[in-house]
Amino acid sequence: MKKNISKLIIAILSIAIIATSCKKNEKEDVQQSAADNAFAEASFEDVTNQVDQAYDQSTSKSLDSICAIITHTNLFDGVFPDTLTVDFGTGCTDNHGVTRSGKIVSTITGLYRTSGTVIKHTLENFYRNGNHITGTKTVTNNGLNNGGNIYFTISVQNASITTDNGTISWASDRTREWVEGSNTTWQTNGLFCWLDDVYLITGTASGTNAHGKTFSAAITSPLRIELSCRWIVSGSFEITPQGGDTRTVDYGDGTCDNEAVLTWRNRTYNITLR
Repeated sequence: MKKNISKLIIAILSIAIIATSCKKNEKEDVQQSAADNAFAEASFEDVTNQVDQAYDQSTSKSLDSICAIITHTNLFDGVFPDTLTVDFGTGCTDNHGVTRSGKIVSTITGLYRTSGTVIKHTLENFYRNGNHITGTKTVTNNGLNNGGNIYFTISVQNASITTDNGTISWASDRTREWVEGSNTTWQTNGLFCWLDDVYLITGTASGTNAHGKTFSAAITSPLRIELSCRWIVSGSFEITPQGGDTRTVDYGDGTCDNEAVLTWRNRTYNITLR
């Protein structure tokens, strides 16, 4: 009898361990694609933000970083095309504690505010907080929308982010609306003219998460990008992973923090953004 009871206890414990493991794996699977998509989104927004900050600056400094070197082929002479390079060297930590290395090289066909201008960002041996990022990002100025705001179409192609957990592949097609700060220029507000810039992002994305599973994503409420904050401050998107159903990620109410909430089957999970 004791032997049978022992076998029963072992069987019950085994089932409990398996169930706990399944719940843990389920939670990780639910979060992985959402977290990786958010990470890719933030990483490539950061590329644009670094170039936006550098665009009107001198060749010797960047606003967030004292060690990045900025160069133009046609600095301030109004001649296009221009090539702008932001060189972070072997490692450069900004005021927010983000460390970058390598280069962002941007070819620019006209003034940023001019309709028809195309800016193409390429990455050369570029790392952000130890994560190797590759790919190209193309930004096209489409002029004014019906609301009177400048808007851009943005395409990210052949992107990958190599992390400690695996490699994320990513592509996206976006619309970026400049809703605040477009009237503030270097001439009117000095070196910190970009701090009041706010953008709203809409569009779709797809990719493969760090565990090798594909996913697709669509923004359901515009993502709010404030250049004074390193995080996406509000907005939401839906994401559908391979073999799974759709879940929602919400960035919150506008607070500048690294928190988001994932909702799936009436359950919520907190996500810490990287």
